[in-house]
Amino acid sequence: SGETLRAGVALTASLRATSWLRFDSNLTWTRATSLETDDVVPYAPPIVARGDVIFESVLARYWRRELRFEGMLSTSFVGPRPLPFGEKSQSMVLVDASASLRFGEVEIGMSIRNLFDRRWRDGEFVYVSNFDERETEPSLVPARHFTAGYPFTISGYLALHL
Repeated sequence: SGETLRAGVALTASLRATSWLRFDSNLTWTRATSLETDDVVPYAPPIVARGDVIFESVLARYWRRELRFEGMLSTSFVGPRPLPFGEKSQSMVLVDASASLRFGEVEIGMSIRNLFDRRWRDGEFVYVSNFDERETEPSLVPARHFTAGYPFTISGYLALHL
């Protein structure tokens, strides 16, 4: 693939609105090009952003230990990625959520990924392929392929903080 030139900027901001509410955000812009051809490097997304709304609160105190709640709603965005042959991938927006309760050293929590069960493409690729063995002359025309992104997923955990 040869030598490349990569430039980028990353911005991070955090705002504590109240003692129990915080906003975090991240934005990354990148540009990667080939030094030989000045073409963009395939698969490197130029824009990636994420925003989190975080709720944190001590609900009660028992036996010198805090009962603490934390909830988070996150939105992630990945802009269209350049693909080979001048094509671009789809952009992606996902919303995730999580919540946990912690009492002293014991924490129980759950997370939901892809809250709205969006169909999305985790990776998109363009290349020549032929999966039909019956064809005598395989096509040399590049085709788009993708790996599916994760669906609506709920997971839980129990943690012990030592």
